[in-house]
Amino acid sequence: MFNPTVLFGSEEPKGWKPWALLVPVVAILFTIIPLVTGVKLMRALSLLPESGAPILPTDLTASLIVPFAIMFALLLLWLRFVEKRSLASIGLGGEAKVSRFSVGFLVGSAMIAVTVIGILALGGYEIGAIAPAFTSPAALGAMLMLAVGYSVQAGVEEVVMRGWLLSAMSRKVGVIAASSTSALLFTLLHFDPDNPNMLVDAATSVLFSLFACYWAIKAGSIWGIIGWHAGWNWFQGVGFTIPVTGQQSTVPALVAEMKASGPLWLTGGEVGPEASIVCVVVLIGASVLLVRKFKAN
Repeated sequence: MFNPTVLFGSEEPKGWKPWALLVPVVAILFTIIPLVTGVKLMRALSLLPESGAPILPTDLTASLIVPFAIMFALLLLWLRFVEKRSLASIGLGGEAKVSRFSVGFLVGSAMIAVTVIGILALGGYEIGAIAPAFTSPAALGAMLMLAVGYSVQAGVEEVVMRGWLLSAMSRKVGVIAASSTSALLFTLLHFDPDNPNMLVDAATSVLFSLFACYWAIKAGSIWGIIGWHAGWNWFQGVGFTIPVTGQQSTVPALVAEMKASGPLWLTGGEVGPEASIVCVVVLIGASVLLVRKFKAN
């Protein structure tokens, strides 16, 4: 039985409350339209190569900022003119925003480090150059630029999936159905049918989404999970020169270069450690610790 719940405060929309079944459809449009138009815009402005993946840190940063800025703008227009509610009502309010983001960033960075160490310990990686980024001031500058890019990308994804979608659906069908929808939609949008390790990759997407929903609901804010998502992506790419959901960060490693040498189920292959069984174990363990943390408070 559904138990409608108002998340992130008690504010009620002054405009239209979208039907539960329409919310994921709108979320898909919020995602697909900016990604397609953003790539076309960046190529028209020579911010991306005409084909293929970004090859420079500036290219990658642009691909992390431009489409997601468009996505956020669309969401702002929707909130302002359709539902007529505030950013606080989608989890962007509350106190200690910077500290919540910072703690999340550190936790996300630590969790990807644990995942990489686990894969390394099981023979999935070979270590290459140690901290080559420190021989290049330009590389360190590029890493700071990418930190901004990953924060924008992760932030907007979380605003749409865990902020807007979760709060809009919870008002209609409750947090369990809303969290399940968020997890399934996030997995669908990141699903690659050509990925030979697609089942493990899908499992980590579902686990992360449920982890993120629980954190946002219990914290009453999405700032912490935004930081987590940004820290995970950034440190994965710049710390170890391994793919972030199939995308290379194109900078020297901040910690150590990791070269995949083990089986696909262990390393995740071209997708990266998100498609590794080690990531599944880390996310399950982190979820257990998160539940214990909030129950203890």
